[in-house]
Amino acid sequence: MSSDSAPSRRATLAYTASVCGWRRTAAAYPPISASSWSWSVTAASTAGVGSAAPAAFRCRWRLIRHPLPARVRSCIGYILYHFGSQMKHPSVAVSLWLIVAASTCASLANGALTTLLPLYADDVLHLDALASGVLVGVAPLVGLAAQPLVGRLADRSGYFCTWLGAGVIGVAGILLMLVSGGFGGALASRTLFGILSSAAGTVMAAWVIGIVPAAQRGRALARFGVSVWIGLGAGPQLGQVVIDRTGYAGLWIVAAALVLASIVLARPLPEPELPGVAPHAESGQWIAAARAVLLPGTVAALAWSSEGVILTFGIVHLRDAGLPVGGPTGATTVLTVFAASVIAVRFLLGSVTDRLGPARTAISSLILLAIALVGLALAQDFRVAALSAVVLGLAFAPLYPALTLLADDRLDPRRRATGLGIFGALTGAGVGAGTLYGGALSAWSGTAAAFLATAALQLAGIVLTTRRR
Repeated sequence: MSSDSAPSRRATLAYTASVCGWRRTAAAYPPISASSWSWSVTAASTAGVGSAAPAAFRCRWRLIRHPLPARVRSCIGYILYHFGSQMKHPSVAVSLWLIVAASTCASLANGALTTLLPLYADDVLHLDALASGVLVGVAPLVGLAAQPLVGRLADRSGYFCTWLGAGVIGVAGILLMLVSGGFGGALASRTLFGILSSAAGTVMAAWVIGIVPAAQRGRALARFGVSVWIGLGAGPQLGQVVIDRTGYAGLWIVAAALVLASIVLARPLPEPELPGVAPHAESGQWIAAARAVLLPGTVAALAWSSEGVILTFGIVHLRDAGLPVGGPTGATTVLTVFAASVIAVRFLLGSVTDRLGPARTAISSLILLAIALVGLALAQDFRVAALSAVVLGLAFAPLYPALTLLADDRLDPRRRATGLGIFGALTGAGVGAGTLYGGALSAWSGTAAAFLATAALQLAGIVLTTRRR
């Protein structure tokens, strides 16, 4: 139904009101012609519009008229009418949760494939550890390189078209695993999937900022960021259940279905409204976007280098400090506490960035991050390690929204996805750099030195953020 068909919309609501038992009858309203009977009206008629509805829909109504009580029909009619209106013209809140749901589906597919691919490489392809590592690592590397390009494409062609294209490429890459029987096919599959990964981190974040009012973007980005953690946490469990029941072929099919679901969920989303900014030359687009995000992107690289150190050497460091690897008081539980605290803080304190401002929030988070890293470096028992993990979650939860908003602050809206693609690439480069220098420092003077050095790097991030204010 078009937005300018107010009489039809009022008539539709009138018929729905009559179904819901409101104190007016369908006869009190003018009849709706078949040509103006949109799909949202169809939904209401299915729930129980009376004899004034067109004949085709009266037949459907008669089929369910007797078994369903009047109050059930009332609820169904009311829900379907408003659901149809929201999907036709989704509000900001509905759009945000559609983005979160779409990102969650893509993250679930990524979490399942990335963590369980080494098992497939060992059980089916019979590859060694090096080849398995190449298969796992090629998708993030492709995504890292493709993020700025995907962002530029989104700025030029639209967010949904870019997400649709990346999703189709990702699905093709996943389904390629069904017919590939060796290392080459699996490598091509992961390369294609890396393009989807780049779009998930770039297009979705730009979409959130583009449709949410400026005063609510911190909370919105916090909600959006939770989808990544849900995918990383629940994806492996979901994938393992599928493998146990249907084998690896079932895993590829389920992962492809999740990506397709993310495309369907993104379809009703509106394109962000952009001001009428005069286009610049292609080289100017890249240079302007890179300048706008360089400083916050550098701070993000410094901060996320700590994630590379923690995920790569955290369990080894805590094991060497005397903690068991597994169990309720083991090193793996410390990482679980970290992930749980990030999710909890993003839900409970998601608006802190909007209240304090992105610069102050980023500085506070970097201070907490440095404290948490020192605590982990010095931890000798589970209590200190778990407390440090909680502080680490308090630091990381608002840091992503704060730095993303700092990156967007000086971006032209028509270059938003391009700039956030460059910002995402710098963040990913920081994770890789943390893995590299963390390994060098650990080999030279132990894992504690790697954690302390990473804490010192956060002081440099604080200085750079202060300059940005």
